[in-house]
Amino acid sequence: MLLPELYVYSRANQHWTESGIDSLALCQDPAHYLSFPHQVEYHYNSRGFRDSEWPEDYPQVIWCVGDSFTVGIGSPLVHTWPYILQQHTGCRTINVSMDGASNNWIARTAVAILSKFPRANMIVQWSFLHRRELDLEPILERKFHNFYNTIRDPSWPDCSSIKDFDNLPDHIKSEITQDHPGWPIVVYGDDRVTHHTRSTDKEDIANTQQCMAQLADHVIHTAIPNWAPSGSELNFHNVIPTKQLDHARDKFHYDILTSTALVNNIIAVLQSR
Repeated sequence: MLLPELYVYSRANQHWTESGIDSLALCQDPAHYLSFPHQVEYHYNSRGFRDSEWPEDYPQVIWCVGDSFTVGIGSPLVHTWPYILQQHTGCRTINVSMDGASNNWIARTAVAILSKFPRANMIVQWSFLHRRELDLEPILERKFHNFYNTIRDPSWPDCSSIKDFDNLPDHIKSEITQDHPGWPIVVYGDDRVTHHTRSTDKEDIANTQQCMAQLADHVIHTAIPNWAPSGSELNFHNVIPTKQLDHARDKFHYDILTSTALVNNIIAVLQSR
């Protein structure tokens, strides 16, 4: 199977009517949420992405990589920019996006695709500059250590690291994996999580520039609304901005007017090449 690393297991083959802040309890404006005129549902394919099943032979496609704005949180699938781009171009789009994705995750995912398909048509919608990552390995080590010490029998050996698991006797590994639902420790989506750092605007800009520099020259870059501190857009060249013209059901993400305007700008760039 192609691109096995591009999985978000926790949402594979699921169907939801709410997601993240797209809920009455968490939305920005309950009145807007209740009056939103479109039905919103979330169907995730076997890879865990909000898209139909990917083609097996990967014909000429356009890869769309991003965060929850590319997922289309708060909007029907047919209002998302990858879907509208597919309708306008007649070219199959593949939506590879994750709620809360950092620019590091976006770059890493795009690089994984380009490593398989170096000349792939790709459009990346970058997330907020302050979206940075926290390496989860120390957290997982601590969780495993606490979990193991909670369930361990006095006869079991000390085991302070998750890496020591493979060295445990088979009967202990069997008991842990079969009899204790707390194992394995699963991380949503990737081996890192996004968090908002206390870094400076300059550091955030540098991080995003490093992410962008990893991608091939033919990749088209765009960005979510209000993605950067005021004025810092001047530090990025050839990035298609996204002006928010409407709001999705959650009153934070955008809906079809913004998606369509963005697609028109993307098509203009495609036609100029």
